Amino acid sequence: MNEIKKLKKLRKKTFFSEKRRSKGSAILIAAAALFLIIGLVLFSMDFLGIKNRITGRAELDTSVLIIEVTQAYCDFTIESGWNLISIPCTADVTAVDEVFESVEDNIISIHGFTGDVQDTWLAYNPSLPAWVVQDLTDISRKGGYWINMQDQAQFSLNRSTATPNYIAVSPGWNLVGYPTLASEEINQALSTLQPNYNLTVIHMANETSDLWKEYSWDPSVSSDQDLIYADPYYGYWIYMTDSDTWVIDW
Repeated sequence: MNEIKKLKKLRKKTFFSEKRRSKGSAILIAAAALFLIIGLVLFSMDFLGIKNRITGRAELDTSVLIIEVTQAYCDFTIESGWNLISIPCTADVTAVDEVFESVEDNIISIHGFTGDVQDTWLAYNPSLPAWVVQDLTDISRKGGYWINMQDQAQFSLNRSTATPNYIAVSPGWNLVGYPTLASEEINQALSTLQPNYNLTVIHMANETSDLWKEYSWDPSVSSDQDLIYADPYYGYWIYMTDSDTWVIDW
Protein backbone atom coordinates (compact mmCIF):
# COMPACT_ATOMS: atom_id res chain seq x y z
CA MET A 1 0.00 0.00 0.00
CA ASN A 2 2.81 2.34 0.92
CA GLU A 3 4.52 1.52 -2.37
CA ILE A 4 1.39 2.52 -4.30
CA LYS A 5 1.24 5.88 -2.44
CA LYS A 6 4.91 6.52 -3.21
CA LEU A 7 4.30 5.76 -6.92
CA LYS A 8 1.34 8.17 -7.05
CA LYS A 9 3.41 10.93 -5.38
CA LEU A 10 6.23 10.33 -7.87
CA ARG A 11 3.85 10.55 -10.86
CA LYS A 12 2.30 13.73 -9.45
CA LYS A 13 5.72 15.30 -8.92
CA THR A 14 6.81 14.31 -12.44
CA PHE A 15 3.63 15.81 -13.94
CA PHE A 16 4.17 19.21 -12.32
CA SER A 17 7.87 19.15 -13.23
CA GLU A 18 7.05 18.47 -16.90
CA LYS A 19 4.38 21.18 -16.81
CA ARG A 20 6.88 23.71 -15.50
CA ARG A 21 9.42 22.72 -18.18
CA SER A 22 6.75 22.93 -20.85
CA LYS A 23 5.73 26.39 -19.64
CA GLY A 24 9.37 27.54 -19.57
CA SER A 25 9.94 26.23 -23.12
CA ALA A 26 6.87 28.07 -24.36
CA ILE A 27 8.15 31.32 -22.86
CA LEU A 28 11.54 30.85 -24.50
CA ILE A 29 9.93 30.11 -27.89
CA ALA A 30 7.67 33.16 -27.58
CA ALA A 31 10.63 35.40 -26.69
CA ALA A 32 12.66 34.06 -29.61
CA ALA A 33 9.75 34.66 -31.98
CA LEU A 34 9.36 38.22 -30.65
CA PHE A 35 13.06 39.00 -31.19
CA LEU A 36 12.83 37.54 -34.71
CA ILE A 37 9.84 39.73 -35.56
CA ILE A 38 11.57 42.84 -34.18
CA GLY A 39 14.70 42.01 -36.22
CA LEU A 40 12.68 41.57 -39.43
CA VAL A 41 10.84 44.85 -38.84
CA LEU A 42 14.09 46.76 -38.26
CA PHE A 43 15.67 45.19 -41.35
CA SER A 44 12.63 46.04 -43.46
CA MET A 45 12.67 49.64 -42.24
CA ASP A 46 16.34 49.99 -43.16
CA PHE A 47 15.84 48.27 -46.52
CA LEU A 48 12.90 50.48 -47.45
CA GLY A 49 14.70 53.65 -46.41
CA ILE A 50 12.54 54.26 -43.34
CA LYS A 51 14.48 55.96 -40.57
CA ASN A 52 13.36 57.17 -37.19
CA ARG A 53 13.93 60.87 -36.73
CA ILE A 54 14.33 62.71 -33.45
CA THR A 55 10.63 63.49 -33.55
CA GLY A 56 9.88 59.79 -33.43
CA ARG A 57 8.15 59.85 -36.81
CA ALA A 58 9.08 57.40 -39.54
CA GLU A 59 10.23 58.83 -42.86
CA LEU A 60 10.14 56.90 -46.14
CA ASP A 61 12.47 57.95 -48.96
CA THR A 62 10.17 57.96 -51.99
CA SER A 63 12.33 59.97 -54.41
CA VAL A 64 12.00 58.77 -58.00
CA LEU A 65 14.33 59.60 -60.90
CA ILE A 66 12.32 60.29 -64.05
CA ILE A 67 14.22 59.98 -67.35
CA GLU A 68 12.58 61.64 -70.33
CA VAL A 69 13.38 59.81 -73.57
CA THR A 70 12.81 61.71 -76.83
CA GLN A 71 13.07 60.59 -80.43
CA ALA A 72 16.13 62.29 -81.94
CA TYR A 73 18.23 62.36 -85.09
CA CYS A 74 21.99 62.88 -85.00
CA ASP A 75 23.70 64.16 -88.12
CA PHE A 76 27.22 65.62 -88.33
CA THR A 77 30.44 65.48 -90.34
CA ILE A 78 33.39 63.40 -89.17
CA GLU A 79 36.63 64.66 -90.69
CA SER A 80 39.42 62.52 -92.10
CA GLY A 81 42.06 61.73 -89.50
CA TRP A 82 41.50 61.97 -85.75
CA ASN A 83 38.23 63.29 -84.30
CA LEU A 84 37.19 63.62 -80.65
CA ILE A 85 33.45 62.93 -80.65
CA SER A 86 30.40 61.85 -78.67
CA ILE A 87 27.06 60.45 -79.80
CA PRO A 88 24.01 61.88 -77.96
CA CYS A 89 21.50 59.72 -79.89
CA THR A 90 22.32 56.42 -78.20
CA ALA A 91 21.16 54.49 -75.20
CA ASP A 92 23.54 53.99 -72.30
CA VAL A 93 24.93 50.92 -74.06
CA THR A 94 24.67 50.36 -77.82
CA ALA A 95 26.78 48.03 -79.98
CA VAL A 96 29.61 49.95 -81.66
CA ASP A 97 28.93 48.57 -85.13
CA GLU A 98 25.26 49.63 -84.91
CA VAL A 99 26.12 53.19 -83.88
CA PHE A 100 28.73 53.75 -86.61
CA GLU A 101 27.00 51.86 -89.43
CA SER A 102 26.60 55.05 -91.50
CA VAL A 103 30.39 55.63 -91.64
CA GLU A 104 31.72 52.08 -91.23
CA ASP A 105 33.51 52.04 -94.58
CA ASN A 106 35.74 54.95 -93.51
CA ILE A 107 36.60 53.88 -89.97
CA ILE A 108 40.23 53.01 -89.24
CA SER A 109 39.76 52.66 -85.49
CA ILE A 110 37.77 53.95 -82.48
CA HIS A 111 39.17 54.35 -78.97
CA GLY A 112 37.57 54.85 -75.56
CA PHE A 113 39.37 56.04 -72.43
CA THR A 114 38.79 54.21 -69.14
CA GLY A 115 41.30 55.90 -66.84
CA ASP A 116 42.17 52.46 -65.47
CA VAL A 117 45.95 52.06 -65.15
CA GLN A 118 45.63 48.36 -66.00
CA ASP A 119 43.68 48.92 -69.22
CA THR A 120 43.60 52.65 -70.02
CA TRP A 121 42.27 52.43 -73.58
CA LEU A 122 39.64 50.29 -75.28
CA ALA A 123 39.81 49.87 -79.06
CA TYR A 124 37.65 48.84 -82.01
CA ASN A 125 39.13 48.19 -85.44
CA PRO A 126 36.68 46.90 -88.07
CA SER A 127 39.47 45.84 -90.44
CA LEU A 128 40.84 43.23 -88.04
CA PRO A 129 39.88 39.58 -88.61
CA ALA A 130 36.82 38.20 -86.83
CA TRP A 131 38.87 36.08 -84.42
CA VAL A 132 40.50 39.18 -82.88
CA VAL A 133 38.87 40.23 -79.60
CA GLN A 134 37.72 43.85 -79.76
CA ASP A 135 37.54 45.33 -76.25
CA LEU A 136 35.54 48.41 -77.27
CA THR A 137 32.21 46.71 -77.98
CA ASP A 138 29.64 49.30 -76.88
CA ILE A 139 29.07 53.04 -77.17
CA SER A 140 27.45 55.20 -74.48
CA ARG A 141 25.98 58.68 -74.94
CA LYS A 142 27.92 59.65 -71.79
CA GLY A 143 31.31 58.71 -73.25
CA GLY A 144 33.79 60.59 -75.42
CA TYR A 145 35.69 58.71 -78.17
CA TRP A 146 38.62 59.18 -80.48
CA ILE A 147 37.79 58.03 -84.00
CA ASN A 148 40.35 57.81 -86.82
CA MET A 149 38.84 58.12 -90.31
CA GLN A 150 40.24 57.38 -93.76
CA ASP A 151 38.08 60.07 -95.38
CA GLN A 152 35.54 62.64 -94.38
CA ALA A 153 32.08 61.09 -93.94
CA GLN A 154 28.59 62.10 -92.83
CA PHE A 155 27.45 60.40 -89.63
CA SER A 156 23.72 59.83 -89.13
CA LEU A 157 21.75 57.96 -86.50
CA ASN A 158 18.02 57.99 -85.84
CA ARG A 159 17.51 56.92 -82.22
CA SER A 160 16.71 58.92 -79.08
CA THR A 161 18.11 61.22 -76.41
CA ALA A 162 17.48 61.07 -72.66
CA THR A 163 17.28 63.78 -69.98
CA PRO A 164 18.63 64.28 -67.35
CA ASN A 165 22.07 62.69 -67.55
CA TYR A 166 24.50 62.07 -64.70
CA ILE A 167 28.16 61.39 -65.50
CA ALA A 168 30.46 60.27 -62.68
CA VAL A 169 33.95 61.76 -62.95
CA SER A 170 37.09 60.92 -60.95
CA PRO A 171 40.27 62.77 -59.97
CA GLY A 172 42.56 63.23 -62.98
CA TRP A 173 41.60 63.28 -66.65
CA ASN A 174 38.16 62.08 -67.74
CA LEU A 175 37.02 61.69 -71.35
CA VAL A 176 33.27 62.26 -71.37
CA GLY A 177 30.49 62.78 -73.86
CA TYR A 178 27.97 65.59 -74.16
CA PRO A 179 24.65 63.69 -74.11
CA THR A 180 22.34 66.41 -75.38
CA LEU A 181 21.61 68.15 -78.67
CA ALA A 182 21.31 71.57 -76.98
CA SER A 183 24.32 73.89 -76.86
CA GLU A 184 25.08 75.72 -73.61
CA GLU A 185 27.60 78.32 -72.51
CA ILE A 186 30.57 76.37 -71.19
CA ASN A 187 30.69 78.07 -67.78
CA GLN A 188 27.02 77.25 -67.22
CA ALA A 189 27.31 73.75 -68.65
CA LEU A 190 30.08 72.81 -66.19
CA SER A 191 28.74 74.72 -63.20
CA THR A 192 27.71 71.57 -61.31
CA LEU A 193 31.37 70.47 -61.25
CA GLN A 194 32.72 73.60 -59.58
CA PRO A 195 35.00 73.77 -57.67
CA ASN A 196 36.10 70.15 -58.26
CA TYR A 197 37.46 70.62 -61.80
CA ASN A 198 40.01 73.08 -63.10
CA LEU A 199 40.25 72.57 -66.87
CA THR A 200 38.26 71.22 -69.80
CA VAL A 201 39.68 70.71 -73.29
CA ILE A 202 38.19 69.68 -76.63
CA HIS A 203 39.70 68.84 -80.01
CA MET A 204 37.93 70.37 -83.02
CA ALA A 205 39.03 68.47 -86.11
CA ASN A 206 37.23 70.87 -88.44
CA GLU A 207 39.41 73.79 -87.33
CA THR A 208 42.32 74.65 -89.61
CA SER A 209 44.59 76.57 -87.25
CA ASP A 210 43.62 76.04 -83.59
CA LEU A 211 42.45 72.46 -83.08
CA TRP A 212 42.40 72.59 -79.29
CA LYS A 213 40.01 74.75 -77.24
CA GLU A 214 40.28 75.26 -73.48
CA TYR A 215 38.25 76.64 -70.60
CA SER A 216 38.76 76.98 -66.84
CA TRP A 217 36.55 78.63 -64.26
CA ASP A 218 39.64 79.19 -62.09
CA PRO A 219 41.67 82.29 -63.10
CA SER A 220 44.78 80.80 -61.47
CA VAL A 221 44.82 78.00 -64.05
CA SER A 222 46.65 78.73 -67.29
CA SER A 223 44.13 78.50 -70.13
CA ASP A 224 43.49 80.08 -73.50
CA GLN A 225 39.80 80.47 -72.53
CA ASP A 226 38.79 80.01 -76.17
CA LEU A 227 36.17 77.33 -75.49
CA ILE A 228 32.95 79.35 -75.26
CA TYR A 229 30.15 76.83 -75.75
CA ALA A 230 29.54 73.20 -74.94
CA ASP A 231 28.24 71.77 -78.20
CA PRO A 232 26.88 68.36 -79.18
CA TYR A 233 28.95 65.72 -81.03
CA TYR A 234 32.23 66.63 -79.30
CA GLY A 235 34.06 64.64 -76.65
CA TYR A 236 35.37 66.61 -73.66
CA TRP A 237 38.51 66.09 -71.62
CA ILE A 238 37.84 67.28 -68.06
CA TYR A 239 40.53 67.39 -65.39
CA MET A 240 39.10 66.81 -61.93
CA THR A 241 40.68 67.57 -58.57
CA ASP A 242 38.06 65.49 -56.75
CA SER A 243 35.29 63.01 -57.55
CA ASP A 244 31.98 64.50 -58.62
CA THR A 245 28.96 64.03 -60.87
CA TRP A 246 28.34 66.13 -63.95
CA VAL A 247 24.62 66.89 -64.26
CA ILE A 248 23.30 67.62 -67.78
CA ASP A 249 19.58 68.34 -67.51
CA TRP A 250 18.90 70.44 -70.61
